[in-house]
Amino acid sequence: MTESDVREAIAKYLARILSVEQLEDALPDGEALDAANDIQLQALVLRTMAHIAETTSGEISEFELRHRLTPEAAWVIDTTYSGYGAKMPTPMAVSVESAGTSLLVGAE
Repeated sequence: MTESDVREAIAKYLARILSVEQLEDALPDGEALDAANDIQLQALVLRTMAHIAETTSGEISEFELRHRLTPEAAWVIDTTYSGYGAKMPTPMAVSVESAGTSLLVGAE
């Protein structure tokens, strides 16, 4: 598993494609980390595992977990809503960021 693979899994968690349990399962184990011999990968996985552990122990909320993992993601989706006061807000614009490039879809 590469650093990009881990960042992709984090992005899928943030986009609610993966649950926190699925994210945890997607992370490489200790043997795989040692075999990869990649210090950046090891640091990313260990940070992610620490944040997940804080969530599962109740120290932080899942909202806080998402906030902490956002900078680690390969891509992030931001949605702007309109129709405050409506029963169901309507998405106005969606912004997808990947590798420093932004794409804004649906904005006027």
